[in-house]
Formats: sequence, C-alpha cells, structure tokens
Amino acid sequence: MQAAHKPATQWPLTVFYDHSCTLCRSEMHNIKARDHADVLRLVDASDAQALLPHAPVKPQQDLMALLHARDAAGVWYVGVDAFVVIYKATDMGWVGRILSWPVVHSIASALYPSVARNRYRMPSRWLSNAFEASRQRASNRQAQAVQAEAHWQANRCEAGACELRDHAPTANVAGNQAAAPAGHHEASARPHQPE
Repeated sequence: MQAAHKPATQWPLTVFYDHSCTLCRSEMHNIKARDHADVLRLVDASDAQALLPHAPVKPQQDLMALLHARDAAGVWYVGVDAFVVIYKATDMGWVGRILSWPVVHSIASALYPSVARNRYRMPSRWLSNAFEASRQRASNRQAQAVQAEAHWQANRCEAGACELRDHAPTANVAGNQAAAPAGHHEASARPHQPE
C-alpha cells in the first residue's frame, strides 16, 4: 500500500520559535542565514505581541512547547516535521532529507520533546557558538557567491551584449546564453529554491 501523498509546502513558511532560548535563537539565526530564497519568516513565540499579526494561531503555550511552522496554505508542521521542512528551504536541505528517513524521523520524534522541555538546562553556550560560527560561514559564502555572480555578469557585458535580470527578453538573449561558459547558465545564478 502506498503512503498518502503529502501536499507540497506552500511558501513562505512562518516559523514560530522560542527567541528567549539562546540555543533556539542561535539555530534559527543560522537557518535564516541559509535561507537564500527568503521563504522563511521567523516569529518570536515567546512574545505575545509578535504573535498578534499571525492570528489565528495556536495557543502560545503550544508554540513554546515545540517548534511550529505554518505554510502559506495554512498547513502546520510541528516538532521534527517542522525541522524537516525548514531545513529543506535552506542550503542545508540534506539535513531535512536525513530527518525524513523513517528510522531517523522516529528516533528524532521520540527524543525531541525531551530536548525541547529541557532546552534551558542544556549547555547552550558552546552549541550557540557552533551555530554562530556556521551562520558566519554561510554569510561569507553568500557574499562570495554574490561577488562571483557580479564578476560573471560584468564579464558577459564586456563584449557590449549584456543580459540583465528583470529586463524584457530581446533577440540577443539566445546569443548571450550561447556565449555563457559551459555549465554556467542563468539558473545557476539564482538563489536556491526549496523543494
């Protein structure tokens, strides 16, 4: 028997997390730094005022107990399922795919509620430092990618035939694409789109 088809996530995804938790905050900032398609909207579930614009929303105590995410179609993802879809929206989609594996998902789902309950007791300083270092590396890589694309675009324009983004296609577009280096095309320059 086939598993029921799960509808595709509708972006953007609103993520309700505990900003008052150092570990949670560090992880979400690391994740947001990797959200190159800008499809994740972070909301501080520990702040009742921050929740008001997102009504109807689940009770604050539920949002604080476990990580929650809601997509544009109103579908809720809770706990490990929220992490799966959140990571798939980033350049660390492999984490989401691993968490989707049935055995890993079962183990993580069994452990996560205990981790969430005890998050304030965990040694958050070194974990936060690890997330911050990861976030900084992701930011540096993104800056390098932007520089590389600008350099590539500038080289394409040197011959006097530029193809600019958000510009109406012209007869030169086909010629410009043919002049692009092998393996380098417009799609490779665009930000990662979630699965």
